[in-house]
Amino acid sequence: MYDISVVGSAGFLGSAVVRIARSEGRSVAEFGRSRPLASDGVLDPDAASSRHLVWAAGSLSPLLAHERPDLVEDELDDFGRVLDAVSAASPDQHVVLLGSGGTAYDIQDPAPHSETSPVGPSSAYGRYKVAQEDVLRASGLSHTVLRVANAYGPGQKGARGQGVLAFWMRAILQGESIKLLGSGDVARDYVYVDDVARAVTAVAGTDAAPALLNVGSGVPTSLDELLSVLRSVVGDSHPFDVEHLPARGVDVPSTWLNVSEAARTIGWEARTPLQDGVRLMWNWLAE
Repeated sequence: MYDISVVGSAGFLGSAVVRIARSEGRSVAEFGRSRPLASDGVLDPDAASSRHLVWAAGSLSPLLAHERPDLVEDELDDFGRVLDAVSAASPDQHVVLLGSGGTAYDIQDPAPHSETSPVGPSSAYGRYKVAQEDVLRASGLSHTVLRVANAYGPGQKGARGQGVLAFWMRAILQGESIKLLGSGDVARDYVYVDDVARAVTAVAGTDAAPALLNVGSGVPTSLDELLSVLRSVVGDSHPFDVEHLPARGVDVPSTWLNVSEAARTIGWEARTPLQDGVRLMWNWLAE
């Protein structure tokens, strides 16, 4: 029997969950493109024996979700079929879904957003992530949705239009200017990848995890502030210019999370200061 099965184990968040879980002595089964969780509607035996199933898979970015609604439907259908296989083979399993805390909430409602704040995604990606939550709830399986803020850290490559720090750092390493889209006053909640993984293992370590939790730093950081942190980490060895460009239509205004419920119910809070996390990410990319 495995403690945790991780779907998307080779991805940015999934690989961190695998690494942190194993560092805590937990047994982990890994699934992804090379090893599907289910085949022809039949769940892999290792997944069926797990106590927790962590869904960290997904191939959609905010831009792709906006441009290709057909792919959104395909992803939701695939997720539903997998949950059907889980229900048939392991109905007592607890599913942990890595959702989106940055796009799910109604941006007309003042931040910080708590788990009881109104849901009202303004982007196609946000609507996709909320619909994914709905598919999970409809399955009847025991579950916890973790609405994750803007995760960053080693392992993030900036693929598919996600991860502003990864894009900026790669531009710096290539001797290019940084592109700042929209206003530098726009704030986000940046949470280090290992802290996200520890939230997953904290859920796995309790029998009383709520069905919904926010996972973030709980601190708003503007793009201008993020640039300042990045300059202090990079230092004089890699000077860079900033090119100001119009905002993309798929991005939302300032938003950050209230994470007090996670502290109260599963004893979790983000540990990694932004400066430390950015330095660790820079060192990983610059190697």
